[in-house]
Amino acid sequence: MTTHTLDELITATFVATDADGKTNSYYALVLSKCKKYASKEVPTMGVCFDQRGKLVLLWNPDFLRKLTDGEAIAVLKHEAMHIFFKHLARFQTKKNHERVNIATDMAINQYLRGLPAGCQLPETYNLPRGLSADAYLKALEEQNIADQKKMKASGGQAGQSGKGGKGDKDDEGDGDGSSAGTDNHDTWDKVVDENGKIIGDTESEGV
Repeated sequence: MTTHTLDELITATFVATDADGKTNSYYALVLSKCKKYASKEVPTMGVCFDQRGKLVLLWNPDFLRKLTDGEAIAVLKHEAMHIFFKHLARFQTKKNHERVNIATDMAINQYLRGLPAGCQLPETYNLPRGLSADAYLKALEEQNIADQKKMKASGGQAGQSGKGGKGDKDDEGDGDGSSAGTDNHDTWDKVVDENGKIIGDTESEGV
């Protein structure tokens, strides 16, 4: 389990290779621009905004301590990629939360190595690698429609296509679909104060 500080792990993203075997300084550069707060309000790690609309990284110290160095670095890269792909702004208002979370995670995780077990990957849902979050979301929605038709025809129950069996909730699904060992997407529309405490959402706070 990691004994390094968050800043030390962020620095380590400079030299940690991705799935293609290459290094990328982008992760550390992006994360260095974020305000960072240790918080028990999130179960794992997540990105959000402060009252001025600046990006914030919230992280649970208990969660971080349970990860290996490699896993912690991979999760930090995961958060940086959510920012790079503008997932917070593009997807926070989507109603089908569970499928959105799965799709955005698949779009990111396919490029990373060393993530904790149980992370969402395209092959979990019999989908190809190399697609965007929008394409994965469309594919999951199509799978869900197909499953609903099968369920209606058989009079039984049908789960999401693929091994995962997730993503088959209705458009207001109450599960967040996030990988248990990765991050928390519930923070995407949240706003924190100058102490890192969640005080509302982007709509109510006008961010």
